[in-house]
Amino acid sequence: MPDGGEIAVSTLLLSYGKADAGWCEIVIQDTGCGISPESLDKMFNPFFTTKTSGTGLGLAIVDRIIEDHGGIIDVESETGRGTKFRIRLPMLEEAASLVTRNGHIMSQNS
Repeated sequence: MPDGGEIAVSTLLLSYGKADAGWCEIVIQDTGCGISPESLDKMFNPFFTTKTSGTGLGLAIVDRIIEDHGGIIDVESETGRGTKFRIRLPMLEEAASLVTRNGHIMSQNS
């Protein structure tokens, strides 16, 4: 964000039914300049970059790591308004059982 702005990071626990162990959603949002529609279509492709220096591998690697863990990543952006990345990762049953209804982590001895 060359002209400044704000970055917010939030997390949320999601569940889609009794049989589902749940999902952890991580949202990273900024109030920067946004990403053009042309770049949005290519941004997870290896070696795609809009920067003068860089390899274009960062988001391709992030996408692969999330996919390897059974998750998904999506992005929304509006030029001049900012960008929001949403990452959803499946919870393991063991981890989900440690989370209380209000989202606090409990020790296994509790």
